[in-house]
Amino acid sequence: MTVGKQGNVAVTSNAPLVTVYKEIAVNAQVGDKTTNAIKNHHRYRVVAWWTSGQTGIAKSDSAPNAIHFSVSPKFLRGLEGRWTPEDLLLCAVASCYTTTFNAIAIHEQFEYTDLGVEAEAIVSKADPGYSFSEIVIRPTLTIPQDDGRERALDLLGKANALCLVSRALATPQTFEARVEVSRLYPAGPSANMDQPPQPSMQRSPLQYVWPCTMKDGTEVVLRPICPEDEPLMVKFHETLSDRSVYFRYFHSVSLRTRVAHERLARICFVDHDRELVLVADYEDPKTGHHRILGVGRLNKVPERNEGEAAVLVSDQCQSRGLGTELLRQLILVALDQKLTRVTVEMLRENLAMQTIVKRLGFRLRLLDDPTAIRAFRDL
Repeated sequence: MTVGKQGNVAVTSNAPLVTVYKEIAVNAQVGDKTTNAIKNHHRYRVVAWWTSGQTGIAKSDSAPNAIHFSVSPKFLRGLEGRWTPEDLLLCAVASCYTTTFNAIAIHEQFEYTDLGVEAEAIVSKADPGYSFSEIVIRPTLTIPQDDGRERALDLLGKANALCLVSRALATPQTFEARVEVSRLYPAGPSANMDQPPQPSMQRSPLQYVWPCTMKDGTEVVLRPICPEDEPLMVKFHETLSDRSVYFRYFHSVSLRTRVAHERLARICFVDHDRELVLVADYEDPKTGHHRILGVGRLNKVPERNEGEAAVLVSDQCQSRGLGTELLRQLILVALDQKLTRVTVEMLRENLAMQTIVKRLGFRLRLLDDPTAIRAFRDL
């Protein structure tokens, strides 16, 4: 008897628990066909590049987005604010636990409101180097009513025993489970179960990160802009000539206006539900200092389900393929967000930009404005 679904995979109540989890883990949806040819063995592959002195890029065969990481600044000369291998290991533990518990909950027909998992580790000096001395997993499960506490703790323990990543680690682990009763769903006959829970935190922005090598061999990382980039954006605008500014904004804009805090704050604190801003981040391999060499923007037009793209590259990096790569990745973002068209407006005298859009499959259309032209590509 079918009792639930995980994605597009049906789960049956009479199947052994381990079998249910294995089926959920290995089944994949391919077009209109569900393939489960590989049930006993599945190969995972991740490739990591050490792009410069302090950072690297890791990418999985199963995901299009890369991860930008660094070594731990606590032990080595790493960069603050970056994922480290230690962070990624704990992320694997925590995320694997959530997927395992969800599979068990579906199989057991157990309803829950929310599950948060905290994974914490202690790294100690070893001989040689350092070693994980302890990993603590702290799941917090929120349930709709108080009478499900005992069963909830039992299922939390089963998830810990079956979690693939946890079982792969030889490090001694401490398991500390906690169950909370939902404050969003009041228990009892007067409870309004039609009212959905409110999110506990603001939705995180989409992460699109790609390594990129320019024609001259310079390596950069294309990534979403972040609030900490405001000082870098000021320096980026200082590298732009009047001609580059005119081609981007269709009129002259003073440096003072472009680097005003109010303006840059709106760009760096971007609303990712409405637009995405990618920056080309270059890290000096000798100093570890970062510079922004280019910026690409994709503004969503919801009423037409389209995206309006624009690209601006530092003068010293023009004609090296960076503008093409920025626009190419904006197209991939638009595809990922299921937009139906990307448009780019440019001055008719901007022949370099016209060459880029033609190379990427855009078609050109004249506008009523005799000075401008629009390129569009249907997705």
